[in-house]
Amino acid sequence: MNREFMLLQSIDENNSISQRQLAKLLEVSLGTVNAMISQLLKDGYVIAEHTQAKQSKYFLTSAGKEEKRRLEYAIICNSFNIVSKTRQKIKQKLTDALETGAQKFYLLGEWDEFRSLIKMVFIELKRKYPLTITEISEIGEHVHDTHSIVVYWKTDHELDDINNKIMLP
Repeated sequence: MNREFMLLQSIDENNSISQRQLAKLLEVSLGTVNAMISQLLKDGYVIAEHTQAKQSKYFLTSAGKEEKRRLEYAIICNSFNIVSKTRQKIKQKLTDALETGAQKFYLLGEWDEFRSLIKMVFIELKRKYPLTITEISEIGEHVHDTHSIVVYWKTDHELDDINNKIMLP
């Protein structure tokens, strides 16, 4: 994610956040955070209020809030494009398998956002192709059927002995 956006968002959520906390959050050095905040101050995106114990509070200006919105919009658009392209690649791999006779698909992988994306593609493909989907947590004998395909992602399972498989992404 864009570091400038993360910095602006963090300041907006907690104006008492320290530069040390910001450095840890952004996974950069304290000097880098200091330089980033100096640039935000210079650009008029942030104002600083110094407190007693050599600490500063930072506040977003209206220009800073607008910049945060602009960056967030760009991140959302970029993320959507990445997800759309990935969904299209998944759909093409699964369509190729379906058109060569695959009917049963076994899903093996983490229960995460990527799994949700795969399931959405399968829902779309079910409208056109007769197929079955089974979620599995380990490889069993049933996956060796000639019309079966193991669709896998982010797994530690050994799949060397499985002939019909699709690795995603």
